[in-house]
Amino acid sequence: MSHQTEKTRELVLWFFLPVLFSLLFVRLVFFQITEAEFSFDKIENRISQSKVIKSSRGKIVDRNDRILAEDIIFYDIGIDLNYFSYKPDEIKFISDLLNIEEQNLRERSSNQRLKFIQISKKVNREKAEALKKEKIQGLVFDERFYRNYPEGEAFSQLIGITDINNDGLQGIELSFQKSLDSSDGRIDLKRDGNGKVIEEVIVPQKDGDLIKLSIDSDYQFIVFDELKRAVIENNASTASAIMIDLDSEEILAITNYPSFNPNDRKSLSDISLVTNKASISLLEPGSVLKPLSISLALDDELINEDTLIDTNPGWVEFEDYRTEDFKNYGILSVSEVIAKSSNVGTVKICSQMNKSRVISGIRSFGIGEFFSEMFLNHREGFLPGVQNISLRGLVSLCYGYGLQTTLLHIAKAYTGILNDGIEANLKIISSESNEIRRRILKKETTDKIKNILIHTVNNGTGKLAKVKDGVVGGKTGTSLISKQQGYDEDSINALFVGFIEKNSERYLLAIMVQEPKNDVSGGSDVAAPIFSNVFKSIFASS
Repeated sequence: MSHQTEKTRELVLWFFLPVLFSLLFVRLVFFQITEAEFSFDKIENRISQSKVIKSSRGKIVDRNDRILAEDIIFYDIGIDLNYFSYKPDEIKFISDLLNIEEQNLRERSSNQRLKFIQISKKVNREKAEALKKEKIQGLVFDERFYRNYPEGEAFSQLIGITDINNDGLQGIELSFQKSLDSSDGRIDLKRDGNGKVIEEVIVPQKDGDLIKLSIDSDYQFIVFDELKRAVIENNASTASAIMIDLDSEEILAITNYPSFNPNDRKSLSDISLVTNKASISLLEPGSVLKPLSISLALDDELINEDTLIDTNPGWVEFEDYRTEDFKNYGILSVSEVIAKSSNVGTVKICSQMNKSRVISGIRSFGIGEFFSEMFLNHREGFLPGVQNISLRGLVSLCYGYGLQTTLLHIAKAYTGILNDGIEANLKIISSESNEIRRRILKKETTDKIKNILIHTVNNGTGKLAKVKDGVVGGKTGTSLISKQQGYDEDSINALFVGFIEKNSERYLLAIMVQEPKNDVSGGSDVAAPIFSNVFKSIFASS
């Protein structure tokens, strides 16, 4: 019996030993094929380490190096629940410091299905250091760069914003994305079996370039505050303005109201507020176009500034359409046609002109054109072609209807006139321009228009734009807004485009207030006072 049992055991042993060896062999083959790479990776990870060197997006500054946009280090803070202590005093400290509801943090951290929770984003350095000082186990600090806009809403539509990856979405942030963009660096370390570093490879980070704008922050704030006041006082929808140094043709201010806080985008309920309306919103400019169209007739010597125009009886029928003035101005000189903003006088002047001359002349000012030299998002608008415009459409064009343009285009056109008739090259970046620019008007013509604009402020519709001890000229404009059902008599754009010469400085300011709802007549009593207030503040501060 004993011998038989021993024999049986021997047979079982001889049977199972080959099976065990076969299974071991299969396991080794399986390891070679599927797990060797993983094991080598683990070994490699022990002897190789890589650390990211974070890069920062380029700063945007104004002409005086005042920071308008920059990357600031913040911390995203989370909890590794495998190491968290769950001490009540620590939970209370975290909640109080980060302004988190204590009960909510307690419930989230107690969720056994989770291994990690994020508790706060964009925590500043001071709070992060306070948390680190407490040495709370399980807290994880992820250092990140966040975009910060220290000057806030007065600049937000110009500067724009970035997305979650810190890439430009709007404004200057988008226009200069390539220059502002950055790339992280890396430090690669290799160690021997004892942990000693045997190789170090450094790939340096590339920070973004500095972008310096022509903007003067002090002027930007002054203009913004005046636009805000005008919108509130006149119960208007929006207001926009552009200020230009006429000598350098640099944009010193471009802003809109209302705006938004770029550092608190969660509060942005109206997405249209991110648009830089001064360069994007299209409008029919109305009477501010009259100096442009009449300057063409002066340039061609069809008229001079003293030519008399009969505007009786205060209206005119042309091509089966009736055009009216605010009142019957009787007989006016060309200078007074602009100063009193006579539509009738403009129709009678423009009806003498050649279609192609009017269209090409207005286009030469930049109206209907895209500015390839501008690093500022804008729309080119619409100017009808010679083939597509009737005689009636032509005279309407001369007093600012039947086209679509932006405040930026109007500012460029006036800059050209005020700089001796040479095509303007507006700049948002301070730089020298080597471009050969066209002459759009004779200097003698621009001198006449400049005097007419001064006369308009001294004796015409622009009286409220006056500034003490300054030479001021400009043109008011009031245009009806076209809606689905046609023009609405109660819905207007109020405009003023003017210049000032004082203390050897020369500036242009173009202003538009959209849909003022109080009892106002338009550009003369809504937009012109903004001009005066802005420059009173500027010269008082200087």
